[in-house]
Amino acid sequence: MPEPIPIQLGRGSNKGRHGQEGVASLVNCYVERLGEGGKVEWPIYAINGWDDFATLGATSTADVRAMLALDTLVLVVAGSALYSTNESGDPVTTVGGVLSDGFVTMARNRRSPNPQVVIVCVGLWFIYEGGSVTQGSDTELPPPIAVVEIDGYFVFLIADGRWFISAIDDTTIDGLDFTEAQSSPDANVMAAVRGRELIIMGTRSLEFYVDNAGSEDFPFTRIQTASIGCFAAGSVQKIIAQTGSAVDTVIWAATDHKGSYTGIMVLEQYSGRNISTQEVDDLILAEPTPSSIRSMSWTEDGHAFYAISGTSFTMVFDTMFLGNPESGWHQRKSYGLDRWRAQHHAQIGQTHIFG
Repeated sequence: MPEPIPIQLGRGSNKGRHGQEGVASLVNCYVERLGEGGKVEWPIYAINGWDDFATLGATSTADVRAMLALDTLVLVVAGSALYSTNESGDPVTTVGGVLSDGFVTMARNRRSPNPQVVIVCVGLWFIYEGGSVTQGSDTELPPPIAVVEIDGYFVFLIADGRWFISAIDDTTIDGLDFTEAQSSPDANVMAAVRGRELIIMGTRSLEFYVDNAGSEDFPFTRIQTASIGCFAAGSVQKIIAQTGSAVDTVIWAATDHKGSYTGIMVLEQYSGRNISTQEVDDLILAEPTPSSIRSMSWTEDGHAFYAISGTSFTMVFDTMFLGNPESGWHQRKSYGLDRWRAQHHAQIGQTHIFG
């Protein structure tokens, strides 16, 4: 019997710009390193399949727009409605309407066992509490574009560069509890939280704040800035990167100090490390509407994944490859599509829920 001839398979998806340079693609599969002790050093594994979890009533054909886990419940915005269900996916309760289209953010405060949740979508905001949802109407708050939570405060981002905070562990707003971009007069895009740090992400800059608990006035103090911005609000994800140790960080589509797209970045201290390949950059730059870009992050089978999707692509990065990002990317596709159907993720216990 002749000696088997090994076939060299790529470790990641990294197509060349024109095609002839390279066409390597990992689709619906990713690599792990076994090292010299395995029959192969870099085996390739198929991604996990799905089981049905829940059907969201009459709007089950509508896109899932946001998900948030609340202890033993998960909240889902799909179409123009807010739903809740439990860890078994049954029953599904229609909570109420979220009457706005576009990008949705959700955040909860520290109240227990009945936390408050704020939902923001294109200038409108809603409050979920105790199984019901109402539209926020505080005249002290201008139309917000996003919400995050840190240290019990809801942080409301305003497009013009200002951001407001709520009362601690509450949804009331004081019209004087705000500040605005100080290092660069750019518009706000998104916000993120890393540990005890609040990150305000503009079109051309990042500003880092911490909660100065001893302050009698506005409680947040700016500690650092960076001349890096955010290209798309939907690209921003908090992630616990698996790099041999667990690292609390943020991944997002970044811009330079002039506002031009410059790559997918992972936050390292107060700057960004580029982890995108030419294939990923080409897909993002070809996206006709950057505001339609969506992302999610989750940890599964010991891998911390970051997925970014446009209208016709989904690329997924495995943070085990932060030191060698060319090997860290793979494609995901659903049957009959050029992209993965999954758009949002939540987790209850050990159950991963994809919308």
